[in-house]
Amino acid sequence: MINLTYKDFMKLIKQKRLFLMQFHIKGYNHYNSCVIRTSYDNVNSNLKIYLINCILTKDKTEIVSFFNNFKEDYKLFRFGKEGNCSLRMAWNKIEIDAIEEQK
Repeated sequence: MINLTYKDFMKLIKQKRLFLMQFHIKGYNHYNSCVIRTSYDNVNSNLKIYLINCILTKDKTEIVSFFNNFKEDYKLFRFGKEGNCSLRMAWNKIEIDAIEEQK
């Protein structure tokens, strides 16, 4: 397990330094293979977009993408009776398996 605070995670995102983070949510088998992956897309010579893709399930049935900015309040996860929650709300249940910064 890799220790990373939510604040440090957001710092990596905002500075566009995060390339990949693999994680799972303790106690929720549905979210046992989550990935946040970033990349750049050159729309044209004057415009470069930072893509943030959140692949929440192994079968890729739950994917959320953001352009340039990660929306911290977006409810990514559905926990049934417990309701929906954002990455920030679920952070204390997350175990990070791997993390890579942009090269």
